[in-house]
Amino acid sequence: MSTRVVCAWCNLTIRPGDSGDDDSSHGICFDCVKALGLFPTEDVRRLTAEELDRLPIGVIELDRDGVVRRYNEAEARAAGLSKDQVVGHHFFDEVAPCTTVREFQGRFEEMRRSPNSCREELDFVFHFATGDRYAHLVFLWDPEAGRLMILADLMGSPSNHSARANAIWRDS
Repeated sequence: MSTRVVCAWCNLTIRPGDSGDDDSSHGICFDCVKALGLFPTEDVRRLTAEELDRLPIGVIELDRDGVVRRYNEAEARAAGLSKDQVVGHHFFDEVAPCTTVREFQGRFEEMRRSPNSCREELDFVFHFATGDRYAHLVFLWDPEAGRLMILADLMGSPSNHSARANAIWRDS
């Protein structure tokens, strides 16, 4: 018997199961994760391509050499780059050269040298062809798999955000 999982916030069924309503477990669905300003950092690497595409935030998975291995629809829409233009390409050299700075690529380099799993958050301004976009990022390093998951909440023009975002905007 599998347990049904429902969102604790909106009651949406996250995973169907054989159990009745009384035996359901609770989690948080992707839409509520976004609405609450959270990042789904548990088991993101285990999500299928279809599940990654349902996330309301951008996801980029890099191998230890910086080559993009997975890239979801939310990120493709935000960046204006299709999966074909990104997957299999070197992230720092070919996809997002604006990230070849200490705050971004430097963190990736430090994390990939670590034998331990790491999690870091970063505010960053991406310089897309469609305009500059402020983003809040979460980096998740898995040393056993040699993969970095980048979770990106792209939040529009930096000038529409906090003093912290405005400072990042001015410095970039």
